[in-house]
Amino acid sequence: GTTTNDSSAKFTGTVAGTTINVQSGESATEDSSILFDAAVVGALVLKPGAASSASVDFVDINAITALTGAITTTSTDGDDTTVNIYDDGGGAPAVQTFTGAIGTSSNPIGTLAIGQADGDAGSGNFDAAINVTNLTITADDGGSEASLGLFDDDVTATTITLDDDTNQATLELATAATKTLAGTIDGAAADEGILKISATGKTVSGVIGGTFAIDQIDLDASATISASAAAKGITIADSVVGDFEGATITIGSDTIALAGEAGEFTTSGTVAQTVTGAIDGTADGKGVLDNANTAATVTFATAIGATELQEVELDDSTTTIFQKAVKAKVGDIDRAWEAVKHAKLPRIHTFIATSPIHMKYKLMKTEQQVLESI
Repeated sequence: GTTTNDSSAKFTGTVAGTTINVQSGESATEDSSILFDAAVVGALVLKPGAASSASVDFVDINAITALTGAITTTSTDGDDTTVNIYDDGGGAPAVQTFTGAIGTSSNPIGTLAIGQADGDAGSGNFDAAINVTNLTITADDGGSEASLGLFDDDVTATTITLDDDTNQATLELATAATKTLAGTIDGAAADEGILKISATGKTVSGVIGGTFAIDQIDLDASATISASAAAKGITIADSVVGDFEGATITIGSDTIALAGEAGEFTTSGTVAQTVTGAIDGTADGKGVLDNANTAATVTFATAIGATELQEVELDDSTTTIFQKAVKAKVGDIDRAWEAVKHAKLPRIHTFIATSPIHMKYKLMKTEQQVLESI
């Protein structure tokens, strides 16, 4: 394309160049696009016109390094530029890898779209930093058409949307390093999309589920969730700490499921926090609940330990309100006392069900086992 005329092009073979420019024209109808169906080497520059857009599609059906190089734009408004990634062969999408940065902090790409609605799924691995206005990951309804965006570096977006169909859309943070995912994260509708963290050092700084709760937050590595979060469920693996700092953590029809004796859900904000939703071990005696917020009160609005936790820990100088029953093998009584000792009538209530029905069907213990646990 030129500054006065649009163009479109499709390349089915490998492409190598120092710089590859996609220039759109001057009027609103003069959008320019380029499509690659094989590996590309070079710096790709999207140059939208004053009233037109520039886009690039990567559609290979094989797992390849789709682009060795960065994608930049001459635009500073974070609009009118699009990068589409999808497998146009249908079925499970082949992984396309991108080695260079996409956008910059001063010149973000308008939209990075992985997968297409009512089209083809996509899978992208991104080795370098991402700066975009909109990040969308869209699954489709064909066989195995789940979509995945896997990111190794910082991701900065204004809005992130995870759009399930019959299959699911997943955003995964991988590679152990101190990196941040910035931007609001929502399902395209309620309970859609998975946020998965599989490597340590990650911080998610934006609100999760502020408009539409996502389906799952899956923590396979320790991470910090800095803002409020809403999801159908949260899973925290054994020996992993999920550190939640937001004012509200809201769980839907699933639970906050803690695995192993050391899968830990921690509240550590600097404001009052409210946790709504069940917190359970993945089996009896699994998982740790820790309140580490020393700045304000943390309220747990829902029953804890329907599947008994290993431990409930209340750090020194914390204030905790449990509005429903709590069940754990180990309760941190000393720290609970620190939390209430200055009250006018300080007290800690501990109890265990002792009726025959409760012992048999709720605790699933014999009378002797209940006596030994007191």
